[in-house]
Amino acid sequence: MARSSTSYQKGASGNLQGRPPGVLNKVTGDMKGRLSKFLESRFSDVEEAFDNLRPRDKIKMFVELLPYILPRLRSVETLHPVDRLTDDEVEKMFDGIMDYVEGELSEAPSASNKPISDT
Repeated sequence: MARSSTSYQKGASGNLQGRPPGVLNKVTGDMKGRLSKFLESRFSDVEEAFDNLRPRDKIKMFVELLPYILPRLRSVETLHPVDRLTDDEVEKMFDGIMDYVEGELSEAPSASNKPISDT
């Protein structure tokens, strides 16, 4: 009897030794680990390079990195495309963003500010 393309139930390939769902393949897991280690060991180089960027490029980098730390929201159209701003406008915008971020970080509770429990 010929096997039809629907011999198996949906979601079951018949390969019981296959990789479980959600598990990365070995190459992807290894590469992520190597890349993470590389970035961690050279983060001070990234900070130094960031400090040497023009204000416009700092904002671009900042905006490009935000998706990696903020929850993903729906896309919205930018009211002020960075490419159309003058260097003075970009610098004011960057200073405003940094003031806001620094204010948020200074207000965030830290582990050292938590009361110590007697229990």
